[in-house]
Amino acid sequence: MQEVLAAGAGSLLGTNGEDYWRAEVAFGASYECSTDAVTVLWSVCGQPMVSGFVTTHVNVPSAQSLSLSSSQSRLTEPDDDATLVGISTSATLTLLASMDDGTTRDMSTDSRTTYIISAANTGCAQIVNANTLSIQRGASCLSVTVTAEVYGLSARVTVSLVFLDRLELDFAGYPAGGSGITQLGLVECLSRDRKSVV
Repeated sequence: MQEVLAAGAGSLLGTNGEDYWRAEVAFGASYECSTDAVTVLWSVCGQPMVSGFVTTHVNVPSAQSLSLSSSQSRLTEPDDDATLVGISTSATLTLLASMDDGTTRDMSTDSRTTYIISAANTGCAQIVNANTLSIQRGASCLSVTVTAEVYGLSARVTVSLVFLDRLELDFAGYPAGGSGITQLGLVECLSRDRKSVV
């Protein structure tokens, strides 16, 4: 009985066809030129007879740089009244990888991408749904910094946190106009108060 075994390493996986062995590029592979990525062993009756290496060239684009951005430049915590004036409590993170062949890949939700919230901000925010930065209740940080890592590269983005400071109310006189009104009077010939516009 003769047996041939093939084992892949790094970016290659060995698979057995009906009449031959073949190597496939593994998911997440990077550029590689190797003289020993694939090992071939010929055995007879379970005894190794001869082995050797197969030179391989995995020619896939390599990432040169990363760019991380947030869909919101500022966020607030869920219980703060800043939400009433349109400030969001979460933001979508977008991670783009620039490849050496001139293309750009969206790595935002890729399983190989890791998002890390700065240690100083771990109690203020969390990553949910793969690439969503969500502010936690009771957060008091002034900003949150997130670092994304993939392909051995990293990029970061900082999002400011804002909170409602105060509300201001002012009146404009009617019908005479003006501002800074401190008292109201009766409308001429009418027994009702002078109107004001907020």
